[in-house]
Amino acid sequence: MSIINTNGQPVTTEDQTKQQQQRQGISPAEMQKIIGAYAQLKQLNSSTILSPNDQAIQKGLLDFLTGAMLANAEELFGSWVAIHQEYTPLIQGVTALLNRALARIDAQNRKVEEAPAAK
Repeated sequence: MSIINTNGQPVTTEDQTKQQQQRQGISPAEMQKIIGAYAQLKQLNSSTILSPNDQAIQKGLLDFLTGAMLANAEELFGSWVAIHQEYTPLIQGVTALLNRALARIDAQNRKVEEAPAAK
């Protein structure tokens, strides 16, 4: 039995391989290239004087980063949303717990300070 895609066509092994590669997302090596390109671009942008060679490098880096971001936008946005939805409530909960603990410690310290000194 073959798998049928949304267009009613059978899915080929090549299609399945492409889908699997798309699901794997950004590889660590690709992410390192993106991070390196961003760091280099940031450094070039902080320069006050750019030579024609620097400008060409800057354009190349912008083109690379634009392509990388557009090619992986779904994964990048999905990661941001997942982190935001998962960790924001966790951080808020931990913050509330720590605030309650600090309030109790402060209250206990005030009681100790207000108690008459033992003779």
